[in-house]
Amino acid sequence: MNGQLAYRRDEAARVIGVSTDTIDRLISRGELRSARVGGARIIPATELEAFLERKLVEA
Repeated sequence: MNGQLAYRRDEAARVIGVSTDTIDRLISRGELRSARVGGARIIPATELEAFLERKLVEA
């Protein structure tokens, strides 16, 4: 990641190479944790890293 603490949905999707629809599905299934700050849904960078680590272990 680039040192950013958290990403909006579109940014998170771009960072890990998936669509925003996929990000939304992952959030709704509880596979990716997020928070609402003001009107924005944000995903902590550490959560993206942990998600990718879990996927690597599953692969």
